[in-house]
Amino acid sequence: MKFGYLSSNVEGAGALRTEDSLKEALRNLQRFANMPRLPVTGEMDERTMELMSMPRCGVRDFDPATGSPATSYSGAIRRKRYVLHTGNPWQHKDLTWR
Repeated sequence: MKFGYLSSNVEGAGALRTEDSLKEALRNLQRFANMPRLPVTGEMDERTMELMSMPRCGVRDFDPATGSPATSYSGAIRRKRYVLHTGNPWQHKDLTWR
């Protein structure tokens, strides 16, 4: 629920989950992690437990309302705002030294 993989439809029914909904939540977590050696199985294996024990920032990974991964905390997509340099960086192409 905290990271958006499980919805909280009914208040007070947090512990009541179907096996299928838990497997789908695990599949979404494994898919979102996109880690090598972590197959998307929907099963709680050792690698998935390692992933779940890693430190987290608290921002949702998955938005259950839209059914897609969250893009950022504000929901906005990041865009490049400037370009550092365009064109040829060198005015002179002759190399000199002393």
